[in-house]
Amino acid sequence: MGNESVDAFLEHISLILNTLPCGFICFLPASRDYKVIFTNENIHDEIGVQIFDLDGSEDYTFFDFIYPTDYEIAKSCLEKLESESIVTDTYRVNCKGGSFKWMLVHHQILKFNN
Repeated sequence: MGNESVDAFLEHISLILNTLPCGFICFLPASRDYKVIFTNENIHDEIGVQIFDLDGSEDYTFFDFIYPTDYEIAKSCLEKLESESIVTDTYRVNCKGGSFKWMLVHHQILKFNN
């Protein structure tokens, strides 16, 4: 999927994603760098910091959210997505001021047709 398609999709559904009662992080798994392309307002509220700069001037990956000693748990979740449609686990995410929060996370790959 080209960047124009991703941007158009996110612009189209951003209002919906920002009204969800849960956090939402959208990242690109195909390149294996897991670059974050969108986070909803609940993620910002929950972790106390706006990690993703919406003007795109900074690149953040999915692993920038993850507490360092939980990288392997998160990596395992992403690897399981190759054979499972939804993966659920619990790990810590980084918060403002160096603290962390435990999160129950559901990973799912969304595929788009141009």
